[in-house]
Amino acid sequence: MKLLHRGAAAPTVGRRSLDRECSRVCGTVRPSLATLSSMQSPLVYFEIGCRDKAATREFYSKLFQWTIDSDGRIKSDSSSPGGHINSLGHEPHNYTIFYVRVEDLADAISRAESLGGKKLVGPVTLPGGGAFAWIQDPEGNTMGLYAE
Repeated sequence: MKLLHRGAAAPTVGRRSLDRECSRVCGTVRPSLATLSSMQSPLVYFEIGCRDKAATREFYSKLFQWTIDSDGRIKSDSSSPGGHINSLGHEPHNYTIFYVRVEDLADAISRAESLGGKKLVGPVTLPGGGAFAWIQDPEGNTMGLYAE
């Protein structure tokens, strides 16, 4: 399977094959980026945790041809969520997390808890505005919530 760099169009045959496989496995056609961006609570950001930021930055920039700043910020365009590579300096060292935008962070945390989830981190106010939190679903999956 050939990986495509950002902005490259997927071959029609490959796209059809992926749609057929997704349909066979999960009973639906995979969503497009336009579908994801029009979700009620869209995916807005992702984070890759690591111990060695420089080595991780080099790996992903070579693997996906991503442009990654020295501070770990992954350049993106308006068709995809932004992201960054982060080294917390403590556990968890290795993780991947995606962030979903919500209108009200406290309300979203409360709803997650009422559905059997747990609040793990936050809310944490960000210096440039907005805030985030990490929650865990009943199966143990961690995800981020973001509100402006």
